[in-house]
Amino acid sequence: MSGGRMLLALLLAAALAACRGVPYAPVLDAGADDPPLRAALTRALESGLPESFRMAHRVVISAGEEQFDCLGVLVVRRGAALRALAVGEMGGRLFDFLARGSERRVLLCPEGMPEQPLRDGVLADLLHLFDPGVALGARAARTVDGAVLLFQDGATAREYVFDAAGETLVMSLEARDGKVVRRARYTAYRLFPGAARPLPARIVLEDLRWNFCLEIDLLEFSADSAPDAAFTVP
Repeated sequence: MSGGRMLLALLLAAALAACRGVPYAPVLDAGADDPPLRAALTRALESGLPESFRMAHRVVISAGEEQFDCLGVLVVRRGAALRALAVGEMGGRLFDFLARGSERRVLLCPEGMPEQPLRDGVLADLLHLFDPGVALGARAARTVDGAVLLFQDGATAREYVFDAAGETLVMSLEARDGKVVRRARYTAYRLFPGAARPLPARIVLEDLRWNFCLEIDLLEFSADSAPDAAFTVP
């Protein structure tokens, strides 16, 4: 089976078996907030990356016992646009995603692959990981496991869990309508040229809504002062 057909079969199986998340229990009490800690965690979440950057990753997509390897290339202008390409072992493009403002587009995917698990799954996963943004109404507090920054906007909540020092992101999750839809763990931190602080060289994200897992290993990182051409598409 060709790489494209194998990936298509894997993701179709994941989509058909998709669950709707697991119950979400907020880690912070409704009234909990520590403003100085909130400011520190917000800075920690944002300050490791320049305004715009490029990344190359090795990505393993898993669903059940099946998995598929590819190379991912990511261009981000923080808070504005994200372009993501996935390239197969033979060099051909498998996926092409664009997020620009409120626009979310799947520009390329294997023939026959439904767009919803890609747009609401993979593309939303990438935005959660690499361009989280800072929402209004954030709260922060220390817990027995470290420090937590919580963004909540109506039925959507995002939690970012840091170490006890409040400097290193170790876990994140996103919930909608009372269900966890994605959660990620960040490890193997090291300093890459162009980054202001060490970045996680390995991220493992579980997409609980669409029933697949992304294992992401950072290979290359660079600041990009002129990324706009990457976001210009017909």
